[in-house]
Amino acid sequence: MEATKRVGGDAYAEIIKEGDVIVNLKAIDPGSMTIVTNEKGMIVAYEQNIKGKAPKRWKPEQIFHLSHNRFSWQCHGTSDIDSKTILANEEMFESTRLLMKRQARPMGLWKLKENNPAKISEFVNKVTQARSYGEDLFIPDGEDIATYESIEVVPSPQLFSWMDEIRKRFYRTSGTPELIPSGGGDSTESGGKIGYFTWTQYIEKDQVYLERQIWNQLYLKVDFIPPFSIAPDLQRDANKDGQAQQMNFQQSDQTVGSGR
Repeated sequence: MEATKRVGGDAYAEIIKEGDVIVNLKAIDPGSMTIVTNEKGMIVAYEQNIKGKAPKRWKPEQIFHLSHNRFSWQCHGTSDIDSKTILANEEMFESTRLLMKRQARPMGLWKLKENNPAKISEFVNKVTQARSYGEDLFIPDGEDIATYESIEVVPSPQLFSWMDEIRKRFYRTSGTPELIPSGGGDSTESGGKIGYFTWTQYIEKDQVYLERQIWNQLYLKVDFIPPFSIAPDLQRDANKDGQAQQMNFQQSDQTVGSGR
Protein backbone atom coordinates (compact mmCIF):
# COMPACT_ATOMS: atom_id res chain seq x y z
CA MET A 1 0.00 0.00 0.00
CA GLU A 2 2.96 2.29 0.59
CA ALA A 3 4.13 1.77 -2.99
CA THR A 4 0.58 2.03 -4.38
CA LYS A 5 -0.16 5.36 -2.72
CA ARG A 6 3.04 6.84 -4.16
CA VAL A 7 2.04 5.75 -7.65
CA GLY A 8 -1.71 6.34 -7.48
CA GLY A 9 -1.90 9.03 -4.81
CA ASP A 10 -4.15 6.78 -2.70
CA ALA A 11 -4.15 3.16 -1.59
CA TYR A 12 -7.25 1.24 -0.52
CA ALA A 13 -7.80 -2.11 1.13
CA GLU A 14 -11.01 -3.80 2.21
CA ILE A 15 -10.96 -4.63 5.91
CA ILE A 16 -11.80 -8.33 6.23
CA LYS A 17 -13.07 -9.40 9.65
CA GLU A 18 -14.14 -12.56 11.39
CA GLY A 19 -16.39 -11.22 14.10
CA ASP A 20 -14.51 -8.29 15.60
CA VAL A 21 -11.08 -9.60 14.60
CA ILE A 22 -9.28 -8.22 11.52
CA VAL A 23 -7.94 -11.18 9.56
CA ASN A 24 -6.90 -9.52 6.30
CA LEU A 25 -6.54 -6.31 4.32
CA LYS A 26 -7.60 -7.01 0.73
CA ALA A 27 -5.94 -4.57 -1.67
CA ILE A 28 -8.18 -2.72 -4.14
CA ASP A 29 -7.18 -1.13 -7.44
CA PRO A 30 -7.09 2.62 -6.70
CA GLY A 31 -7.99 3.39 -10.30
CA SER A 32 -11.44 1.89 -9.78
CA MET A 33 -12.22 3.71 -6.54
CA THR A 34 -14.18 6.91 -6.01
CA ILE A 35 -14.31 8.81 -2.73
CA VAL A 36 -17.80 9.99 -1.79
CA THR A 37 -18.03 13.04 0.47
CA ASN A 38 -20.88 15.09 1.93
CA GLU A 39 -21.36 18.85 1.67
CA LYS A 40 -18.97 19.35 4.61
CA GLY A 41 -16.18 17.45 2.90
CA MET A 42 -16.44 14.42 5.17
CA ILE A 43 -15.90 10.98 3.60
CA VAL A 44 -19.19 9.10 3.80
CA ALA A 45 -18.50 6.19 1.45
CA TYR A 46 -16.15 4.56 -1.05
CA GLU A 47 -17.44 3.34 -4.39
CA GLN A 48 -15.78 0.92 -6.77
CA ASN A 49 -16.67 1.08 -10.46
CA ILE A 50 -15.52 -1.74 -12.74
CA LYS A 51 -16.64 -1.85 -16.36
CA GLY A 52 -19.35 -4.44 -16.88
CA LYS A 53 -20.12 -4.75 -13.17
CA ALA A 54 -22.55 -2.98 -10.86
CA PRO A 55 -20.93 -0.32 -8.63
CA LYS A 56 -19.89 -1.57 -5.21
CA ARG A 57 -20.09 0.71 -2.19
CA TRP A 58 -18.39 0.47 1.20
CA LYS A 59 -18.82 2.39 4.41
CA PRO A 60 -15.76 4.34 5.58
CA GLU A 61 -15.11 1.86 8.41
CA GLN A 62 -14.91 -0.98 5.88
CA ILE A 63 -11.97 0.51 3.96
CA PHE A 64 -8.39 1.14 5.08
CA HIS A 65 -7.33 4.27 3.18
CA LEU A 66 -3.86 5.80 2.85
CA SER A 67 -3.20 9.10 1.06
CA HIS A 68 0.12 10.41 -0.23
CA ASN A 69 0.91 14.12 0.18
CA ARG A 70 -2.71 15.19 0.58
CA PHE A 71 -2.98 18.91 0.03
CA SER A 72 -5.19 21.35 1.92
CA TRP A 73 -8.89 20.37 1.80
CA GLN A 74 -8.44 17.53 -0.68
CA CYS A 75 -9.86 14.14 0.30
CA HIS A 76 -7.39 12.35 -1.99
CA GLY A 77 -3.61 12.16 -2.27
CA THR A 78 -1.14 13.30 -4.93
CA SER A 79 0.76 10.84 -7.12
CA ASP A 80 4.52 11.04 -7.50
CA ILE A 81 4.03 9.93 -11.11
CA ASP A 82 2.35 13.25 -11.90
CA SER A 83 5.53 15.08 -10.93
CA LYS A 84 6.99 17.15 -13.78
CA THR A 85 10.40 15.93 -12.71
CA ILE A 86 9.47 12.30 -13.39
CA LEU A 87 7.84 13.20 -16.70
CA ALA A 88 10.94 15.16 -17.72
CA ASN A 89 13.14 12.22 -16.72
CA GLU A 90 11.05 9.83 -18.83
CA GLU A 91 11.16 12.19 -21.81
CA MET A 92 14.91 12.64 -21.50
CA PHE A 93 15.46 8.88 -21.18
CA GLU A 94 13.52 8.21 -24.38
CA SER A 95 15.35 10.95 -26.28
CA THR A 96 18.73 9.72 -25.06
CA ARG A 97 17.83 6.13 -25.94
CA LEU A 98 17.25 7.14 -29.55
CA LEU A 99 20.44 9.20 -29.51
CA MET A 100 22.50 6.25 -28.26
CA LYS A 101 20.90 4.05 -30.91
CA ARG A 102 22.09 6.48 -33.58
CA GLN A 103 25.57 6.34 -32.06
CA ALA A 104 25.71 2.54 -32.27
CA ARG A 105 23.91 2.41 -35.61
CA PRO A 106 24.37 5.67 -37.53
CA MET A 107 21.71 6.73 -39.96
CA GLY A 108 22.76 6.38 -43.57
CA LEU A 109 21.97 8.71 -46.43
CA TRP A 110 21.89 6.80 -49.73
CA LYS A 111 21.98 8.69 -53.00
CA LEU A 112 20.71 6.48 -55.81
CA LYS A 113 21.15 7.40 -59.41
CA GLU A 114 17.96 5.62 -60.28
CA ASN A 115 14.39 6.79 -60.89
CA ASN A 116 12.71 3.42 -61.27
CA PRO A 117 10.53 2.91 -58.14
CA ALA A 118 10.77 -0.89 -58.40
CA LYS A 119 14.58 -0.88 -58.52
CA ILE A 120 14.75 1.67 -55.69
CA SER A 121 12.45 -0.50 -53.56
CA GLU A 122 14.55 -3.57 -54.31
CA PHE A 123 17.71 -1.75 -53.24
CA VAL A 124 16.08 -0.50 -50.03
CA ASN A 125 15.03 -4.04 -49.13
CA LYS A 126 18.56 -5.32 -49.65
CA VAL A 127 20.06 -2.61 -47.44
CA THR A 128 17.42 -3.10 -44.74
CA GLN A 129 18.03 -6.85 -44.68
CA ALA A 130 21.77 -6.39 -44.56
CA ARG A 131 21.52 -3.95 -41.64
CA SER A 132 19.06 -6.17 -39.76
CA TYR A 133 21.22 -9.30 -39.93
CA GLY A 134 24.64 -7.67 -40.02
CA GLU A 135 25.37 -9.22 -43.38
CA ASP A 136 27.53 -7.92 -46.20
CA LEU A 137 25.93 -5.94 -49.00
CA PHE A 138 27.22 -6.40 -52.54
CA ILE A 139 26.61 -3.76 -55.17
CA PRO A 140 28.40 -2.94 -58.46
CA ASP A 141 31.39 -0.65 -58.11
CA GLY A 142 30.45 2.40 -60.11
CA GLU A 143 29.90 6.08 -59.37
CA ASP A 144 26.70 5.96 -61.34
CA ILE A 145 25.17 3.34 -59.02
CA ALA A 146 24.95 4.79 -55.48
CA THR A 147 26.82 6.86 -52.91
CA TYR A 148 26.53 6.62 -49.14
CA GLU A 149 27.03 9.06 -46.30
CA SER A 150 26.96 8.23 -42.60
CA ILE A 151 25.08 10.82 -40.54
CA GLU A 152 26.53 10.88 -37.04
CA VAL A 153 24.79 12.45 -34.08
CA VAL A 154 27.17 13.83 -31.46
CA PRO A 155 25.55 14.30 -28.02
CA SER A 156 26.03 17.73 -26.54
CA PRO A 157 27.69 17.94 -23.08
CA GLN A 158 24.75 20.09 -22.04
CA LEU A 159 22.47 17.09 -22.64
CA PHE A 160 24.27 14.97 -20.08
CA SER A 161 24.40 17.87 -17.63
CA TRP A 162 20.62 18.25 -17.98
CA MET A 163 20.12 14.51 -17.47
CA ASP A 164 22.22 14.65 -14.30
CA GLU A 165 20.21 17.61 -12.99
CA ILE A 166 16.89 15.83 -13.67
CA ARG A 167 18.12 12.72 -11.86
CA LYS A 168 19.23 14.72 -8.83
CA ARG A 169 15.97 16.65 -8.79
CA PHE A 170 14.01 13.39 -8.93
CA TYR A 171 15.74 12.10 -5.82
CA ARG A 172 15.19 15.42 -4.06
CA THR A 173 11.49 15.30 -4.96
CA SER A 174 11.06 11.77 -3.59
CA GLY A 175 13.07 12.58 -0.50
CA THR A 176 15.54 9.78 -1.19
CA PRO A 177 19.29 10.42 -1.49
CA GLU A 178 20.85 8.73 -4.48
CA LEU A 179 23.20 6.72 -2.28
CA ILE A 180 20.23 4.71 -0.86
CA PRO A 181 19.22 2.83 -4.05
CA SER A 182 22.58 2.93 -5.86
CA GLY A 183 25.27 3.37 -3.23
CA GLY A 184 26.51 6.48 -5.03
CA GLY A 185 25.49 10.00 -5.88
CA ASP A 186 27.23 11.94 -3.13
CA SER A 187 30.93 12.14 -3.89
CA THR A 188 32.01 13.05 -0.36
CA GLU A 189 31.59 11.26 2.94
CA SER A 190 30.02 14.31 4.56
CA GLY A 191 27.57 14.72 1.67
CA GLY A 192 26.54 11.09 1.97
CA LYS A 193 25.99 11.41 5.71
CA ILE A 194 23.84 14.52 5.37
CA GLY A 195 21.83 12.85 2.59
CA TYR A 196 21.23 9.76 4.74
CA PHE A 197 20.30 11.87 7.77
CA THR A 198 17.74 13.81 5.70
CA TRP A 199 16.30 10.57 4.29
CA THR A 200 15.72 9.15 7.77
CA GLN A 201 13.50 12.15 8.53
CA TYR A 202 11.25 11.30 5.57
CA ILE A 203 11.08 7.65 6.62
CA GLU A 204 10.20 8.48 10.22
CA LYS A 205 7.56 10.94 9.02
CA ASP A 206 5.94 8.16 6.95
CA GLN A 207 6.18 5.78 9.89
CA VAL A 208 4.41 8.22 12.18
CA TYR A 209 1.69 8.70 9.55
CA LEU A 210 1.23 4.93 9.21
CA GLU A 211 1.11 4.39 12.95
CA ARG A 212 -1.64 6.99 13.29
CA GLN A 213 -3.69 5.66 10.38
CA ILE A 214 -3.44 2.07 11.61
CA TRP A 215 -4.60 3.22 15.04
CA ASN A 216 -7.36 5.55 13.80
CA GLN A 217 -8.76 3.18 11.17
CA LEU A 218 -7.91 -0.33 12.39
CA TYR A 219 -7.66 0.29 16.14
CA LEU A 220 -4.33 -1.52 16.21
CA LYS A 221 -1.34 -0.14 18.08
CA VAL A 222 1.96 -0.54 16.22
CA ASP A 223 5.37 0.98 16.76
CA PHE A 224 7.68 0.84 13.75
CA ILE A 225 11.42 0.66 14.26
CA PRO A 226 12.95 3.87 12.84
CA PRO A 227 16.03 3.82 10.59
CA PHE A 228 19.42 3.88 12.26
CA SER A 229 20.20 7.47 13.17
CA ILE A 230 23.63 8.91 12.45
CA ALA A 231 22.88 12.21 14.21
CA PRO A 232 25.30 11.34 17.06
CA ASP A 233 28.03 10.61 14.50
CA LEU A 234 27.40 13.93 12.77
CA GLN A 235 27.60 15.67 16.13
CA ARG A 236 30.93 13.98 16.92
CA ASP A 237 32.30 14.90 13.48
CA ALA A 238 31.26 18.50 14.01
CA ASN A 239 32.92 18.56 17.42
CA LYS A 240 36.15 17.25 15.91
CA ASP A 241 36.07 19.95 13.25
CA GLY A 242 35.28 22.67 15.77
CA GLN A 243 31.81 23.26 14.33
CA ALA A 244 29.74 22.25 17.32
CA GLN A 245 27.67 25.41 17.12
CA GLN A 246 26.75 24.73 13.50
CA MET A 247 25.73 21.11 14.12
CA ASN A 248 23.81 21.48 17.36
CA PHE A 249 21.05 18.89 16.96
CA GLN A 250 17.96 19.14 19.08
CA GLN A 251 15.99 16.12 20.27
CA SER A 252 13.13 17.08 17.95
CA ASP A 253 15.56 16.92 15.00
CA GLN A 254 16.25 13.26 15.72
CA THR A 255 12.73 12.10 16.59
CA VAL A 256 10.19 13.00 13.92
CA GLY A 257 6.66 13.51 15.21
CA SER A 258 7.68 13.46 18.84
CA GLY A 259 5.26 15.36 21.06
CA ARG A 260 2.64 15.84 18.35
